[in-house]
Amino acid sequence: MKNKEEKIELFPSQNYEKKTIPEILSLSKEINLDLAAEEVLNWATNNVEYFIDSQIKTFKLDLVLDTELMPETKKLQDLYRAIPEDESVVPKAIMDLDQNDQKFKKAMNSPKIKKAFKEIQGCREELDKITDKIHKVMQKKKEIKEKLFQRMIFFYEMVGISNGRPLIMDLDGGIEILKFEYEAFPVGVRVRLSDSEVKGLDGEITTIEGKTKEYVIPEGFTVWIEIAYRPKVSNAGMF
Repeated sequence: MKNKEEKIELFPSQNYEKKTIPEILSLSKEINLDLAAEEVLNWATNNVEYFIDSQIKTFKLDLVLDTELMPETKKLQDLYRAIPEDESVVPKAIMDLDQNDQKFKKAMNSPKIKKAFKEIQGCREELDKITDKIHKVMQKKKEIKEKLFQRMIFFYEMVGISNGRPLIMDLDGGIEILKFEYEAFPVGVRVRLSDSEVKGLDGEITTIEGKTKEYVIPEGFTVWIEIAYRPKVSNAGMF
């Protein structure tokens, strides 16, 4: 049986509300960096079970923002998405031309279009600076980072099962927030489900090949987290 492909819109596509560059820059000054940093760290802490894998130590997480739980981060995300598209700067008649067409080259080199592109790029860079500041604030949030570490380390400490009880190895360590950034492009993810076997009424077993599903994660924030640990050292001396 042929493998079937299925496209799933994990997050419905939408036309993001656009704003002018001055509007975006003005609203960006209202972002509470401290609150946004706490929102992201708390989100990671509350979602450990969904991303943890005790075989690896570095995780890249795509944030799915909850408007109620992450209002400040959502404000910043909306500002990124409000940046005018490059296509809005160039008339459609010009965009439809071949890039080697002299008319296309002349239009793209016009002072007006160059200025518009420069403003868009400058706006994105200003938002990137805010995102970078939030990252720096995150690194100083020792209490929340420790809570996140404790939630994560549990999955590394459990090394086996004996007589129905988990075997725990006490570990020390910590976590580091390596990156916090905005990815201004959607990411496609392909997942192939495993094959399954179905037994018919006649006793014959038929193998059904798993479907391949494609997901599209929209543009948004990503956070990179690294965990480091080692066995706890006993303080007991030898006499």
